[in-house]
Amino acid sequence: MRGFLKALVLGAGVLSLIAAGAAAAELTKIKVGVLKVSACGPVFFAQEKGYFAKEGLEAELIPSDQPILVPQGVLSGDFDFGMSAMSAGFFNSAGQGAMRIIAADGDESPGFRGLVVVASNAASEKGLKTLKDLPGHSFAITTAGSLQQYDLSIIAKKYHFAYSSMKMVPVGSFANMVSAVVGGSADSAIPAVSVSRKSLAANTMQKLAWVSDELTMQIAVIMTSAKHADQDPDLVKRFLNVYRMGLKDYHDAFIGADERPQDGPTAPAMYQLLAKYTDVPVETMKIGLVHLDVQGRLNVADVMNQIEWYKSQGMVRPEVDGTKIVDKRYVVALPGT
Repeated sequence: MRGFLKALVLGAGVLSLIAAGAAAAELTKIKVGVLKVSACGPVFFAQEKGYFAKEGLEAELIPSDQPILVPQGVLSGDFDFGMSAMSAGFFNSAGQGAMRIIAADGDESPGFRGLVVVASNAASEKGLKTLKDLPGHSFAITTAGSLQQYDLSIIAKKYHFAYSSMKMVPVGSFANMVSAVVGGSADSAIPAVSVSRKSLAANTMQKLAWVSDELTMQIAVIMTSAKHADQDPDLVKRFLNVYRMGLKDYHDAFIGADERPQDGPTAPAMYQLLAKYTDVPVETMKIGLVHLDVQGRLNVADVMNQIEWYKSQGMVRPEVDGTKIVDKRYVVALPGT
């Protein structure tokens, strides 16, 4: 009898291991292109808390320090989903039917400090003290057609100077933007606060303004391939479910009822997780958080404005139709947009 019971217990254990292995095998593996910034916090939290597994997914988060590499990865099929800023290159590729926007990621909103306008010390000493002084100066960007150029165009319109008076200096990454300004090869730039913090603290470059004090706009989006959007809607919806679970955690931790920065009870633990995934110290992360809508709702009007501005500069082809890039089967529009 004892032998029978022992065999029964062993058999049950084997069956449990087989069942666990089968469950793990059933998880759909996906790759997600991310940047080491707070805007990607929802998927960092989802990874840590097991939200992907709850939706039958196993995610590999692949970080990059160059925003353009994320949409390129989605376009090539290396990434199933991407979280990154929009650009002329993205709109041109998506406009050919290759990629779709499925939700909002980070945005510029009052009180948050995601992006900062900076000036080199040399340019500052020569009179570049405010945004009104920008005309005629050089401006570092990651690549031609980048979001920083759209930011600059809005600032130029607001302060009544010609965007065309600025000289663009492509440098590849946020880190290179900071290096260019600190080294004096560019007079100004709009890098992420998380990347520029040390140089600002050391006074090796100067802050002109927080971008969120100057404008409200959609910075980044969630993107996927047209193939996934059209042929695998279940996968897209499962990913968005995971993303929105992470969004709620982000919102509960860092954003108050008035949509302005406010630390909640879970903030200390969440700052630690952000620091882990971004390699940014907690104290700096507290300064450079970006705003995210708790439902991932997209500022559709601003996305369309961005496309039209890039067209006006000859960076996006005239036939690109923004309504075909924003996939309304998945996107929830921010009210009023």
